[in-house]
Amino acid sequence: MIEIEGNLLESEEWDIAVHNCNLYKTFGAGIALQIKEKWPEVFKADLESGGEEKFGGFTKATLPDNRTFYNIYGMHNSYGNKYNGIHNPILNKPCNYDGFYNGLYRVCEDATRLRTDLLVGCPKYIGCGLAGGRWTVIKAILKDIESLFDIDFMIFDYDSSLKTVTQ
Repeated sequence: MIEIEGNLLESEEWDIAVHNCNLYKTFGAGIALQIKEKWPEVFKADLESGGEEKFGGFTKATLPDNRTFYNIYGMHNSYGNKYNGIHNPILNKPCNYDGFYNGLYRVCEDATRLRTDLLVGCPKYIGCGLAGGRWTVIKAILKDIESLFDIDFMIFDYDSSLKTVTQ
């Protein structure tokens, strides 16, 4: 795991990148909104996908530079309803670690079919901002996935406002 000060969306160092999102096809806040503005094709992949059945899965888009950006569906919603997982009463936000783990695992299965030794770009505190997860749990998931596949996560620490998330 490589931790980097910088903006995931401005970096050219990663081979594939991931972010965590809900099922509601909005990309209206957080890093999802920034992704939507920079790479509309990533949002389009979300729009063209299914509904509830994509929970624990992913969609993907090829970027203009031929890298791939993945949407992981590891949170059921963004408005505080419980769904087969963790409900964070402090932030009133959902975080489903199983959904995130399964989605990330499937991403890595997909991405390593054609190539191993990948650098996987990821925002620091993925699943912790709007989703309300605990960084210590998410980081343990990332380390576990890293040990199962021939990949290295590049954790980009860009938005200092998220440093108030639950550790």
